[in-house]
Amino acid sequence: MMHPKRLVAGTAIAVALLLAGCGGQDEQRGFAPPPKEVSKAEAGSTEFDGPFKATLVAPGHLAKVGKPWRWKVEVTTNDGEPLAASAQIQFVFAGQVVGRGSRARFVGIHRSAVKWPERSVGYPLTFRVALTTDKGKANLDYPVQVEGGRR
Repeated sequence: MMHPKRLVAGTAIAVALLLAGCGGQDEQRGFAPPPKEVSKAEAGSTEFDGPFKATLVAPGHLAKVGKPWRWKVEVTTNDGEPLAASAQIQFVFAGQVVGRGSRARFVGIHRSAVKWPERSVGYPLTFRVALTTDKGKANLDYPVQVEGGRR
């Protein structure tokens, strides 16, 4: 029987290899169509409230292979003023970063989209927006389950 830590590490490595191209299929690299507005009413969100405020809004915890999964991040001061930030997209499995997407610098709001590959189906993934501002850093984590395109 395989030791549980080796099983998780081995699975994480396998997922990393499977998802290596996942982060490259976002709008920043020109593969997804320009994202439409994503509203909190039709989506899920995660928030950070510390030395600054940040909110990640996404269309839901289920994503479809090959379909644009649009997301939006908003970063403000605690007074509600738009704040300059940089974002690095990360894909997390079992607590480990297994893939990276685009980087972006913006003030206030940034929108993009990811097209999830077939090889991501069946893995409990976390979509992470790692933020850096002059007021500090934050990770906005959002669990995602990718479904195959033939349903």
